[in-house]
Amino acid sequence: MTKYELEQRVAKEVDEMTLMHDVLMTRVFQDDPGLVEYVLRIMLNRNDLKVVSSEVQKDIFARPEHHSVRLDVVAVDENNVFHDIEIQRASENFSFKRMRYYQSSIDHNNLGVGQKYSNLPDTILIFIMGFDYYGDGQPYYRFRLKEDLKGRVAPDSYVWYLLNQKYVDKKSMFGKLMHDFGCSKTEEILLPRIKKSVECCKEGEKRMSVEEDIREMFKPELDQARKEGREEGRKENMRETVLRMKENGFSVEQIILATGWSKEDIEKVK
Repeated sequence: MTKYELEQRVAKEVDEMTLMHDVLMTRVFQDDPGLVEYVLRIMLNRNDLKVVSSEVQKDIFARPEHHSVRLDVVAVDENNVFHDIEIQRASENFSFKRMRYYQSSIDHNNLGVGQKYSNLPDTILIFIMGFDYYGDGQPYYRFRLKEDLKGRVAPDSYVWYLLNQKYVDKKSMFGKLMHDFGCSKTEEILLPRIKKSVECCKEGEKRMSVEEDIREMFKPELDQARKEGREEGRKENMRETVLRMKENGFSVEQIILATGWSKEDIEKVK
């Protein structure tokens, strides 16, 4: 991949990405607890919710032999409720065991040595799904720990949400928000607060940072292309060396000793 090709891919990626893309979501919500509060109020239908702190790409490290997690957007409200917002674009990569592991990691991270279990904060896990998980056309699916006989909810338990990003209802705030999360063109974003933040990242002062994030995302692919290019260059140089040796009368055995090439490969060079 040439530098020009890389920049073309980066520009295309930025232009086509939506808030369902980790890079854009991270940059949009970074250092903006007010925006996090705004979307949480819509998602949870809680106009009284007040966020006191937020963070993007929060790492929760485990022991070396265990799996660590990185949370997309986290927020703590004035009642010390811990919120985690995750993006889930593909159905094949989703598992409730992922939510279970995230829940346990968050709980483990939020309880200090010597603290009582009662000190654990309430948690709300929100997965914005790029598909309708159950196919029922509902805006969201809500889960809590219940007993089987009478459906009584366990106190102080978790609350999990699967939000249906494909839910269509441009009259409700929730429907507008889901639309905006899947919108790549800023002029088509419905909510002004979201539109302003996305515009800043895709067309304004934050675009350079977004582009740099995309370059970093492409880095492994670019490094591999460079490695293959160097290897191809070495092969071409050696081919020219073999050709010159043959033209100067060196025997096949001498060329094998000098280059390490096989007799078959040497005979192919003309």
